[in-house]
Amino acid sequence: MNNHRWICSVLILCVAVSLIGCDSSEDCPEVAECPEPGECPEAEECDASLADIIAQFVGTWNNTDPATTGITKVIITATTVQMWGSCTPTDCDWGTTTFSVISEDRLSIVWDPGFVIRTQTLTLRSNGELEIVSVSRYTDGTANVTHTYTFTK
Repeated sequence: MNNHRWICSVLILCVAVSLIGCDSSEDCPEVAECPEPGECPEAEECDASLADIIAQFVGTWNNTDPATTGITKVIITATTVQMWGSCTPTDCDWGTTTFSVISEDRLSIVWDPGFVIRTQTLTLRSNGELEIVSVSRYTDGTANVTHTYTFTK
């Protein structure tokens, strides 16, 4: 195996790919096989499996903690994620971003507003809840911060 980083996350219709930090295909969580860079499975195979995976996430998700000072609401569509954070008098719209499918129950998102890079893993729990683990890496050297949030539809 080459010592390069594998591309282990196939996006919508296999048109785009995203690095998730795997050193080899064996290191990728629950990913059966990583394509070589530039390769893609047949569109029909990719469409069916990705559509089924993404469909589980689609909808409006609200934080189970109404007093949260973090993420309050998430709207997931077939191609984007939009989030809101707790602000006064109304919640702050973070805008929308795309996501990577990293397993049959997990998505990955990266937000980069300039002062912080937030890497988030969205996981569907067996009880139907959505868990978001958000790791914030500040560009000014402030210590990294990790938060975990739980959401229901």
